[in-house]
Amino acid sequence: TIVCNSATRFQYNNRPVGVTVSWSFSQNLVGASGWEKCLYSSPCIYLRAANASAGGTGWVQATISGGPCGDVVLPKHDVWVGVPKEPSDIFGFTYDGMQFNSNSEYGFWAITHYSQQINYYEWFVTGGTIQYGQGTQHLHVKTGNASFSNNFSVELRTDNNCGISPTLYRYGYLIPGGGDPFESDSTQLNDKLRLA
Repeated sequence: TIVCNSATRFQYNNRPVGVTVSWSFSQNLVGASGWEKCLYSSPCIYLRAANASAGGTGWVQATISGGPCGDVVLPKHDVWVGVPKEPSDIFGFTYDGMQFNSNSEYGFWAITHYSQQINYYEWFVTGGTIQYGQGTQHLHVKTGNASFSNNFSVELRTDNNCGISPTLYRYGYLIPGGGDPFESDSTQLNDKLRLA
């Protein structure tokens, strides 16, 4: 679930007769307008982001009281609050100042937090042409012609239903001769995706 600045409803279904439900949630969430649609100690709650900068992971949890088994605490329901964070890394662009061959094809992967519910990956390339992948996590680029050292950069930002992330910027250089090899090791990529 993603929670923005507007109210998001959470509901516990199939509540047993005669019990009440109380709610707890992470500090980056607050009660939102719409709570009046839920009765006191009801199976629903309306929450929103605590403020414009309250991004990141969060959680919502329900506790059922009044039944024969005493209080029953349900598992936390994980949520993402607010716009996505700046992308963690661009796999294939190892460091700023990296050299790339001119007139060559390269692939880049966006490394982002898995729970941000990203809708779109927006890429910007200087010194090359996007072949395909705009809007997706993987971008394929052909670099331009360089008779001497030319600038080459890749920028990335993402969006979800709450808005647009900050932009990650990587810069490097195009050279006529051989540059650093493109990192194509799938094991390295999978490790980065797991850690993101």
